[in-house]
Amino acid sequence: MTFCASTNPIAYLGATPVFVDSEKESWNMDPELLEEAIKDRIAKNGKKPKAIIPVALYGMPYQIERILEIANRYDIPVIEDAAEGFCSRYDGKVLGTFGRFGILSFNGNKMITTSGGGALICPDKETADKAKWYATQAREGYPYYQHEVVGYNYRLSNISACIGRAQLTVLDEHLAHHRHVQELYCELLKDVKGITMHCNPAPEYDSNFWLCTATLDPDLKIKGQENAYKTIITGAVGGAAGVIHAASRPPPTASPTTTSRLCASASTRPTSRPVRSGSRCTSNPSTATPPPTSTASANPSSKSASVSPPAPTSPMTTSAT
Repeated sequence: MTFCASTNPIAYLGATPVFVDSEKESWNMDPELLEEAIKDRIAKNGKKPKAIIPVALYGMPYQIERILEIANRYDIPVIEDAAEGFCSRYDGKVLGTFGRFGILSFNGNKMITTSGGGALICPDKETADKAKWYATQAREGYPYYQHEVVGYNYRLSNISACIGRAQLTVLDEHLAHHRHVQELYCELLKDVKGITMHCNPAPEYDSNFWLCTATLDPDLKIKGQENAYKTIITGAVGGAAGVIHAASRPPPTASPTTTSRLCASASTRPTSRPVRSGSRCTSNPSTATPPPTSTASANPSSKSASVSPPAPTSPMTTSAT
């Protein structure tokens, strides 16, 4: 299921999220099922979705050209949730710059960080100014406080912005590190039966490999897996993980999925072993990737991409009302 940060903003607006299953190549939104979902909503209530929100799961690009084709046919705006896909590219173009808007995350666990918050990529200055107006309480231009619409306090502080500017100096280094770790996993696991690394499915895909992931065959057993979902977190967890509410009862005996996806954070893995040529996984090398210039600093709520089970499901949402 899509991580809640991709769907919560829909609920904030009183709209209804409609989930669309993913395709097996990228683990992202399936364009064919997207169109089926649009037709279904029109048939059931005579209304098409208000927006399409593809999520760059673990940094992997979605089939954005096909998604845009469908979106344009039905005149539905696309809002890219590129929280995990910062500097990932599809056919040479950076994610977040295809749709009407793009959303990035600068949370502590992302490719670069401002300690929190993110950025909204806008199509033009007028739209960016309007977004910043809403993000700073939407005050009218009078010598006193007057507010005619509901505003928000989503601004990015000057201190956080300074951290982000400093982080840009190490962006290329971070991207290279994550791609190196991906190649390292591919090399180390290439002869292990039952484990398949998730790689760029075609030449037009250029993932940042924010998270290295793999699928495990159903008959592959992991030591201690029977206890994987029996643990209750007893203390609050801070930092990038946020604060976790204490569970009131033990987790269900069955795991959330019948088969497994293995995810490993690139930032915590060793990189000392060189990667030999001939690895099964290939990633498209990118030139230097400066961030998009038409951005409005903000603290958007949709900053984390989805986690989908192995029979691919739901890294994308459409707002129905």
